[in-house]
Amino acid sequence: MHALVRSADAFNLNHERLTVFQGSPLNEQDVQAAMQGCDAVVSTLNLSMASHNPWAKVISPRDLMSTSIRNVAGVMAGQGMSRLVVMSSNGASESWSALPAPYRANCEDQQPQGHIRRPHAARGGSGR
Repeated sequence: MHALVRSADAFNLNHERLTVFQGSPLNEQDVQAAMQGCDAVVSTLNLSMASHNPWAKVISPRDLMSTSIRNVAGVMAGQGMSRLVVMSSNGASESWSALPAPYRANCEDQQPQGHIRRPHAARGGSGR
């Protein structure tokens, strides 16, 4: 397992089967180095906020999510990888109605029923 982290010193997880890469998902070379030899990607990216208040100012770069996933997708294509899991709280509970319509349309169920969203089978997901 490989982990790309902003600060290796702040990442307090050690395991014999874990290799930690320090870098940024905004840097395609960092992403490529971390993904070398992997079979799948699990993204747990999140925006950094000025505080834990849900309405706090976002301090992450505006393009953090889009550029990071674009970099991951590009490296995946170059390495022949096809498995990507994105963990996100977007759309959970009350935030569902604030999501852009194209995002909601790509989800299996159109009304929030719990906290799990699955890819729509028509979009290439299993729908399970």
